[in-house]
Amino acid sequence: MLSRRKFLSNGLAATAGLPLLLSRPLHFFQEGNAYINDMGLQLYTVRNQMAQDPAATLKAVREAGYKQVEGGDVPGYAKLLPMLRNAGLTSQSSFFPNAFITERWDLVEGGGGEKPPASYTTDSIIEDVVKNDLKYLVFGYLRPEERQTLDDFKRVAEKLNQMGEKCTQADIHLCYHNHSFEFKPISGTVPYELLIREFDPRLVHFELDVFWASLGGYEPVPLMERLDGRIKLLHLKNKKKGTKVNYDERKVSKKAFQELDDGVLDIAKILQMAEKTGVEQCFVEQDQSPDPVASIRQSMDYLQKIEENL
Repeated sequence: MLSRRKFLSNGLAATAGLPLLLSRPLHFFQEGNAYINDMGLQLYTVRNQMAQDPAATLKAVREAGYKQVEGGDVPGYAKLLPMLRNAGLTSQSSFFPNAFITERWDLVEGGGGEKPPASYTTDSIIEDVVKNDLKYLVFGYLRPEERQTLDDFKRVAEKLNQMGEKCTQADIHLCYHNHSFEFKPISGTVPYELLIREFDPRLVHFELDVFWASLGGYEPVPLMERLDGRIKLLHLKNKKKGTKVNYDERKVSKKAFQELDDGVLDIAKILQMAEKTGVEQCFVEQDQSPDPVASIRQSMDYLQKIEENL
């Protein structure tokens, strides 16, 4: 089983109604719900299947109803894109290794990963993103050693703002993806609140993972309303009833991760708020499942059932 740490660190219009229409995101000018019509899957969900047979796995993802995927390894897109095309899938978004920002390559190497050549920098990542026609670049994780103090989070925010300026110049949206550790107070301050303040909203956006935010004690819908216009991407998964607040992603029960129709999060309300606040793309992700392919089918079946009510 590949761990999240290894996956993320190594890479793998009538006139009367015109004002209302113009207030909606452009991607809603089509029949049906655009999020569901163009739903993506974060490939971490099927990481083990991808390691065994990527072509067959991507075919199964497309047959389950998904139109695109979010990857975790920007340099690896040269190999991934042909397989995506063969499966009838596209990709707009990818994570990149967090050590490009934290510079803790010692932790990567200590975990069995490799440090890239000195010539491969954040500028190289941006060049690869442009070359592979991606639109979103996501910073997805901080190791425990990289998030001990508020200053650690401030440094990450500063470096992401710097990288975000370059991304913006290249017409790329740089996003920060949360887990639950960002919601654990440090010296009386919630790091996620610090990031909200420290990120330049023109340069760094959010990819909100609704499960992890809820696990950290923050209800997704009010948080989305607060961050109106700052969330570009959304990770959808549900949380098992009775799951308590937990700030340590390493100690979360596998059973806490649920398909979209089975849990305490109101996915329909989340999607409605996504539309209201300008979220551009959604991805289903289920970190743990005894049968990931069956789980993503179940989640898509649910999305298609609730579509008419959105």
